Amino acid sequence: MPVRSDLPDRFDLVFRIKVDLAWEYTLILRHLPSGANIRRLDVRGTHRDRTGEDYICRTHKHRWSEARGNKDVYEPTDIRHEATVPLDASLTALDEEYRRVLLDFMGECNITVGDGYNWVSPPAPPPTLPLEGLEEYP
Repeated sequence: MPVRSDLPDRFDLVFRIKVDLAWEYTLILRHLPSGANIRRLDVRGTHRDRTGEDYICRTHKHRWSEARGNKDVYEPTDIRHEATVPLDASLTALDEEYRRVLLDFMGECNITVGDGYNWVSPPAPPPTLPLEGLEEYP
C-alpha cells in the first residue's frame, strides 16, 4: 500500500505472507525510486544474513543506511508476537497477530494510521486442485 509522506519521494508498505508457511512473514517499508528496503521485519524468518549469521526461525529487523545498505540486522523487542511457531499457524488463527505486528512495525517507521484505515484479513488460500487423470511414467 502507498504511504503518504511530506517528502517528495514515494514509499510503499509491503506485507508478504507465505501461504504454505503463514507463521513466517515479512513487512517492508520500501523507497520506490531506489527500490531500497528502508525498514524490513522478518517474523520467524529463516535466512543467512549478509554478514554470515544464520537466522533460523528468528524474528529480526533490517535497518537501511547509505553506508551499509540493509546489512544492519537486530532482534526487536517491540513486536507483539510469539517467538515460536504457534500450534495453529493458519492464516485465520494468525489474523490478530498480523494486525498487531503491522501496527507495531508502522509505529517504528513513524507511520500513523489515518481515519480511513480498515484492517482486512488475508484471504484464504485457494483450494488445491485435484490431479485426476494423470498417469505416472516410469
